[in-house]
Amino acid sequence: MSIRTRLNSYPKTPRTGADLSTLSPAVAETIRLFHATFKEYKPTPLNRLPGLSAERGLKNVCVKNESKRFGLNAFKVLGGPHPTGGCLAHKIHLPPQSLTHNSLEASAAKTKTGDTTVIATSDGNYGRGPAWTAREPGFKRIGFMPKGPIEIRRNNILAEKTQYTVTSIMMRQYA
Repeated sequence: MSIRTRLNSYPKTPRTGADLSTLSPAVAETIRLFHATFKEYKPTPLNRLPGLSAERGLKNVCVKNESKRFGLNAFKVLGGPHPTGGCLAHKIHLPPQSLTHNSLEASAAKTKTGDTTVIATSDGNYGRGPAWTAREPGFKRIGFMPKGPIEIRRNNILAEKTQYTVTSIMMRQYA
């Protein structure tokens, strides 16, 4: 087998790349505090794996069970609530650190956002998170799903009372 390499002809000058300020501990805490304002919020449970612990000679091996987030039985749902809430907060001129679930439900928020529609472009959990976030405050929701979605995924989006449209793009099936 032959391996070809090529030197990057567009190197970045140190400290001139992407802005990573959104990954700061302060921003992470703001996001955590927002999620904690949902009545469904609970810290993510850790599942112990005693068999694996014993096999590896370790005291404990634990796996974070993200499927328990907000009672949605889905992984990756945290990709939806804060960005969705952040967009809505921006429309009502609410600073990110003041964002709460209740602030999205307030009648003043509804007045300022007008006829806002939250759109998700995924048939998976990344589409479900924004739909779920926008459902309770009563924002209109539309999901664009690829042609050929698995029925359970379509039903999960419909469970969030979200209108969905199937696009003409065929979803790839991976074995």
